[in-house]
Amino acid sequence: MDGYVGYRWISSDDSDEVEDDHTPTYGAGAVVSVPLGQALSVQFDALGEANVLDNDSDDDPSSMVSVGAHLSYRNASTMLVGAFAGYGIGTVTDNDGHSKAAYLGLEGQYYFDPATLYGQVGYVKGPGDDDESEGFDDGGWFGRVVGRYFISDDIMLEGDVAYADTDQYVDGDDAGEIWAWGLKYKQRLGKSPVYGVIAYRGANYDSTTEGDVATEQVLMLGVSFAFGADSLKHNDRSGATLDLPHFLHRANMYSQTLD
Repeated sequence: MDGYVGYRWISSDDSDEVEDDHTPTYGAGAVVSVPLGQALSVQFDALGEANVLDNDSDDDPSSMVSVGAHLSYRNASTMLVGAFAGYGIGTVTDNDGHSKAAYLGLEGQYYFDPATLYGQVGYVKGPGDDDESEGFDDGGWFGRVVGRYFISDDIMLEGDVAYADTDQYVDGDDAGEIWAWGLKYKQRLGKSPVYGVIAYRGANYDSTTEGDVATEQVLMLGVSFAFGADSLKHNDRSGATLDLPHFLHRANMYSQTLD
């Protein structure tokens, strides 16, 4: 389980629909891995995020909850292959409804001695309950690549990049392209099961045919608690090592900001 506090910057690239802004943000999450024999396992994930907005905020993402699960086969010395699925719901200021999306996909990891290469591909879909689809209501494809490097068994550097697109991101006819990226430093604090985390994430939400673009950047400080693992590297190869493409839910909310 983990928690963080951070600060978030939004830049509009001269968009008519998005105002430059900066706000505090915070979140918490938990993952648990359950063995199903020697090689099979199922992992469950949950995440909640919220932005601290002022009274003048208009069509700004305010909160998000995401849950999901993974089923995987792992050889702890070489690789992991599996499938995952998730669902998220978000709220946007001055909007009567909620931003919803579900996704499923395939994932895999390959283990080098000091490093892990992790990839995901999948399909995401919103409810699509009206003629003017927003976000992923019309469906879209995504891919994500993560690299982890272990300076020692209890010090890790991580970087990731992700991409998604959909044909009807805004107003049912404006295509969307989303890029997301991130960096993370994680280190054990003493001999406790507590780890300190410094992280950065960013994303670019582009309603390509409309011309409105928003860029989000977030700096975060957090703590993480790992139980049942001897070290960060041991957890990476044998424990709750998987995560979900949460950038999809943020992108889904930003479709309403760009509308």
